Amino acid sequence: MTLIGRLGASPQPTTDKQGRELLIYSVATNERPTQNADGTRTEPPPTWHKVLSYNMAGKGYLSTLPGGTLVHIEADFKKRTNKEDNGNWTEQTLLLLKSIDVLARPAGAKAAEAAEPEASS
Repeated sequence: MTLIGRLGASPQPTTDKQGRELLIYSVATNERPTQNADGTRTEPPPTWHKVLSYNMAGKGYLSTLPGGTLVHIEADFKKRTNKEDNGNWTEQTLLLLKSIDVLARPAGAKAAEAAEPEASS
């Protein structure tokens, strides 16, 4: 699956039920606006996608991406059905990251990066 959209926030580290580390984040995608009969345009609401990354080698890089970053994502699509504590079944769609490319950073991000001191090794 291919997505082009904006990060909702910086990716957050977490641990899954098996104790494996991963990064989790949301990406918003938008459909094209529709043209109304009166000539105005209607912007559809964004669709939010939950993306998981088990590639901890890229953790440092992904963690630096601020919310609003425009990204191109290649991911595997996975559906999961869970039974909640109240007995109801829920279906969850997850995207397992294969690759990510930054297309554009939000305005002001480059100035903030230039002001940050470089990490020493």
